[in-house]
Amino acid sequence: MIKKYKHLFFPILVVVAVLSSGLGFFLQFKINKFDREIANLQSEIKKTDVEIKVLKTEISHLTSIQRVREIANRYLPQYKNITQKDFINLMDIPVNPDFE
Repeated sequence: MIKKYKHLFFPILVVVAVLSSGLGFFLQFKINKFDREIANLQSEIKKTDVEIKVLKTEISHLTSIQRVREIANRYLPQYKNITQKDFINLMDIPVNPDFE
């Protein structure tokens, strides 16, 4: 019975070889595509990290005490010499009867 199908062995072997090499090329193509996508995502992550660092530096500068004082002195000179006497006690505020 094996001798009966012996002439089909070589063509089947060729078909299997072609299919497996085609599958190999397809898988390699997909792997390369995913590698490129990973590289792009890593690049975007690095750019975002740099942007985050820049924003943290900027907010640190914008909220520095010295800068806030300079801006307050420049734009709010009438409040330059505020003392504790200028504030009222919380208990001095009348209570709204509708609130209770």
